[in-house]
Amino acid sequence: MITRRALGSVLVVVAAGLAVAASFMLLYWQSFGADIGGLEGGQGPTAWEWVMDNSPFDPQVHPTRYGIPIVVAAALLVGSAVLAFRSPRLSVLAAFVAPLGAALLTGAVWSAGEDVLSVQSYITAGGPAPPNAVFEVGQGLWVLIVASVTALAGAALMMQPLPPREKPQVTGPVVIHRIEDDEIPPDDTDTPPYGMPRQEDT
Repeated sequence: MITRRALGSVLVVVAAGLAVAASFMLLYWQSFGADIGGLEGGQGPTAWEWVMDNSPFDPQVHPTRYGIPIVVAAALLVGSAVLAFRSPRLSVLAAFVAPLGAALLTGAVWSAGEDVLSVQSYITAGGPAPPNAVFEVGQGLWVLIVASVTALAGAALMMQPLPPREKPQVTGPVVIHRIEDDEIPPDDTDTPPYGMPRQEDT
């Protein structure tokens, strides 16, 4: 039977893998019509770089690199899963490391989502944009949201207290040794009520 902490360890590892994979996917994509240079194209960021396809804009644009906190969060999540299967003393740390990684990942995803919504509202409101521009939320953001929810669920399970240790059970019959009175050597020392042996007069 799988324990809650073991299930939580599996979930945080899955969340870490999803987060790292999603960091290389597009957060959003802004496609252009053929009015620009006669070619259709577009542009959009991942968590690491800008991806441009026949875009008239500067290809050296530096995006917000959400990939850095995402990778750090993934490392913390995987580390917490490793600690959970170590010694009891180290497994206690997993209950602190897992929520830390989940919180960091959630913060990065939240910031990326706010960035995407900001660009979307800017284009929707009629801000300066290329003709026939179409905005689409990328798969990367959706996968990051799934990874964040999975990490939070796994961290919550890993914060469950450890089950109490089972007391060792006696399998064989219990043998009680009793010493008979005649086996105890006699004690000739006369001890008064004060606990000090009385010295014999010489």
